[in-house]
Amino acid sequence: LNHFKGNYVPNYLDILDNNNSINAFKILDFLDKEKYQSINKGYYGIRSFDHIVGNLWSIQPTMAYLQNITGFHEFAEFVAEDVGTVDSGLNSVVLANNKENILLPLNEPTFGTKRKSQIQTYLEQNLGEGVQHLALQSSDIFYTLKCMKSVSYIGGFEFMDPPNSNYYLTVRKKLG
Repeated sequence: LNHFKGNYVPNYLDILDNNNSINAFKILDFLDKEKYQSINKGYYGIRSFDHIVGNLWSIQPTMAYLQNITGFHEFAEFVAEDVGTVDSGLNSVVLANNKENILLPLNEPTFGTKRKSQIQTYLEQNLGEGVQHLALQSSDIFYTLKCMKSVSYIGGFEFMDPPNSNYYLTVRKKLG
């Protein structure tokens, strides 16, 4: 068998490039070339990050670390009285780059309210600190969603199921 070279097994897909590194685009080409044409070009219609939100047990240590490694500055600060309710709250600091076009809001829970802070709930359910969400700027949101959904099954992006139509009929009542 040592004299065989290359793709010699029926339906075998060589996913290595010339440097013996895995080339994910070869896999996408094999699966459906038309469907992944724009992905192969690395384009989803995403222009930039708008903001990336981190939920933390304590803002100060992470804020100091991020300021040190990125050079970002404090852009805004909100305390529980600004963004909380009598039931729940959070403290938040927003870091920004020099052009102030990339924002990093950092949230920490507040304690001593009737209900547990939504940030505390996040930290407990996710077993610690992390990115709550990121917001992207897109030149065409429908195209971007189509591209993102097309790679969900191979570890791309996860989407929530949309609410049923009854949700939109009752939402105004829920808001008061």
